[in-house]
Amino acid sequence: MTTPQPYLPKEIVPQDELRSWREGLKKAESTSCPAEVRDFIAAVAAGLPAFSRIGQEYTMITGFELKLAGMKEYNGEIILDTVGYELPVPKMVAVDHYNAMHRMYNKRGKQGLVDYCTKHVEPAALHRLLDILNVAVFKEEHPEFTRMMNEIKKVA
Repeated sequence: MTTPQPYLPKEIVPQDELRSWREGLKKAESTSCPAEVRDFIAAVAAGLPAFSRIGQEYTMITGFELKLAGMKEYNGEIILDTVGYELPVPKMVAVDHYNAMHRMYNKRGKQGLVDYCTKHVEPAALHRLLDILNVAVFKEEHPEFTRMMNEIKKVA
């Protein structure tokens, strides 16, 4: 008996078509954007997934079809062949993070990038990414460093 392999968006959507779609979009990058910001946006956009979830729909599927997929239980109940089960299906769209981040930077500056990263970056990596944004891109000193320097100046 063969086991079905799950399909991933990379296998479903041809990457060449996705790349050509992105290249055909109007560029949002402004000429006044500093090189550090451009590099940061390019690095973050390259690490973000190509698809984003925008909602959820529900579809009916029979118990027989669920069993073909290898499921034996649904929500703790044994699956019956002739019963219909309502399954959530995420709505996904392709996203051009590079242009979206440039638009946010053009509208709201640094805060726009912070808001975009907060929404799209995993929480585990967000704190480190925002530190990089503040220190390496916008050349701001780390708050803890500033506090220690102020204490040193008071003593001296």
